[in-house]
Amino acid sequence: MIYYVVALWSAAAVLLFNQPRSEVNRWAAFFLWSAGIGGLTDLLVPAGFIAARYEPWIQFLNHTLTPYGVLIFCMVYTRRPEDHKRMRDFK
Repeated sequence: MIYYVVALWSAAAVLLFNQPRSEVNRWAAFFLWSAGIGGLTDLLVPAGFIAARYEPWIQFLNHTLTPYGVLIFCMVYTRRPEDHKRMRDFK
């Protein structure tokens, strides 16, 4: 699982450092970062670094932020909707 987290967060770092002003890269990095949270939680809870009572909340964040990041990334990447005000409302 540690390889999963390292790979996702490394890809997110590369995207952010490569073109930090690109909105597409920022949303892709957000998606990768949020996807890595679940793998990190699976590592840290059994080791005792995170209290077990916080695991459901962290997993909830993982399960809600990751699909949201994918949705907004797809919208920004395809430039749909084209109206900037409507795009801002979706975000």
